[in-house]
Amino acid sequence: MHVLFEDETEKYTLPELTEGPLDQAYEEMDLLGFPLCSPFSLLSEKAQKENPGLMAREMQEKEGHRVTMTGYCLPKRYPNHQRPTHAFRNLAGYGGPVF
Repeated sequence: MHVLFEDETEKYTLPELTEGPLDQAYEEMDLLGFPLCSPFSLLSEKAQKENPGLMAREMQEKEGHRVTMTGYCLPKRYPNHQRPTHAFRNLAGYGGPVF
């Protein structure tokens, strides 16, 4: 076959793709709806190093004060065949205990 014009093909190099723990957690959240790791490990390094706020065990000492806490909601699902509802009843604290 004769070609009227010679066309040079461009050569592309693909970058090496790396996957870290944060990428893995996002994949898990996309597929499962939740990460398999601790949600606190998804915080930025700055947020992990700074004061996470009040720990659950310190709550009684701060009664009546405005405080900051780092935590996440643990949902309880009530089965309803027509329309499922969610109610949040517990919070897991950065220090581990549930408050």
